[in-house]
Amino acid sequence: MNFSLKAQDISSQMAALSEFHGQFNKFFQTRTRSMAHVALNYLKGLFIAEKEKTMAEMERSLNDVCKQSLGHFISNSPLEDAPLVVELQKSVIKKLNSHGVEDAGLIIDESAFAKKGKASVGVKRQYAGSLGKIENFQVGVFLAYTTRTQTCLIARNI
Repeated sequence: MNFSLKAQDISSQMAALSEFHGQFNKFFQTRTRSMAHVALNYLKGLFIAEKEKTMAEMERSLNDVCKQSLGHFISNSPLEDAPLVVELQKSVIKKLNSHGVEDAGLIIDESAFAKKGKASVGVKRQYAGSLGKIENFQVGVFLAYTTRTQTCLIARNI
């Protein structure tokens, strides 16, 4: 499968991304200010940065974005992701099954990721069925919502 998505294809969708993100602005509010604009810039950077998904590359790829601001948002933000994830899950389910008539279901998948060393969270010597052996692995559990025509990841945990 070949996806030949170009930067201009993504750039043309930034208005739609901004509109989608706007639904969740309330989740980026601290006691003193809104961090929604920084969250949106980070999200845009993930889509637009072509070479690497680093703060420096995002700064180069976007106008009026500071890598220090993005880094602070990711590293030091007091915001909780759980309420945002719940709202996003509701939004996805509503969008995918807008008429409530399609058969829908949940898919739960456990996947093991081979790791060298023990620096990553959850890494230990354990059996990975997909590889059929015991080694250092990090195990992730993923939950997707699916209809007959569409599927979307709605939760993950390591």
